[in-house]
Amino acid sequence: MGRFAAQYRRYKITCREHIKMTLANGKENVIQHGVIAGFEHGGPFEPWEREQAHKHFKFRGTTQERDEATPVDPGLRLSLFDTDAPYLVAQWRQWDTLEGNAPGTIKAEVEDFLRGYMAAGHDYIELVPEPVPAPWPTYDALTIHGNRNAEKVAAKNIEIALATGISFEDVIAYEKQNRNDDRILGFYNAAQAEQLAGEPEEELVTA
Repeated sequence: MGRFAAQYRRYKITCREHIKMTLANGKENVIQHGVIAGFEHGGPFEPWEREQAHKHFKFRGTTQERDEATPVDPGLRLSLFDTDAPYLVAQWRQWDTLEGNAPGTIKAEVEDFLRGYMAAGHDYIELVPEPVPAPWPTYDALTIHGNRNAEKVAAKNIEIALATGISFEDVIAYEKQNRNDDRILGFYNAAQAEQLAGEPEEELVTA
C-alpha cells in the first residue's frame, strides 16, 4: 500500500523505465513496461492526509481568485498518487504476467522507487497515518494459529473489550492499521453493530 502527495498540480515522475528490443523481423518486443506515476490533482485525500501534507510542504507563492484580491489556499495545488488504485493494480498484474514476474513485482518496484528517490520529501511525500495505540498491551499476542481460528481470536478480544469497557471503535482502528484481517474485522463489526442496536435511545425532554 502506498499513497503519495505531491505539492504540485498533476505531478508526474518516471518510476520504471520502458525497455524494448527490436527483433530481426523488425517487430518490437517489450522487455520491461515503463511506469510514469501521474499524480491526480485534488486527490481524493482523506482529511488527515491533507493535513499531513499541509504541515510538511512550504508552498511558494500564492494564487488569487478572479477578483484578483481573494487569496487561494496554496494547498489546493496538492495531487495524489495511489499505488492501490484498481486500474493500476489490474494493469500492473497484467504486465507482471507478460514479463514473467512474481505477482506484485511492479507495484513493489514503483513504491520502492518513490520512497527512495531524491525528490521524496521535497516534491512529494508518502502519506503515513499516525500509529494507533494497541487497545491493550497483549492484543498482538493472540493470533490465528493451529486450532485457534479467526472466530476464536475475535471472540476472545470481544470478550476483553466488553469486560474492560474499551470501545470497539478503538479495537477496529488498531486491527485495520496493523493486521487488517477481514475475517476478524467481520466479527468486530458484527459485535459493534449488536452493541449499538442494544443501546437504549435517548429520551427527548420537552420543557
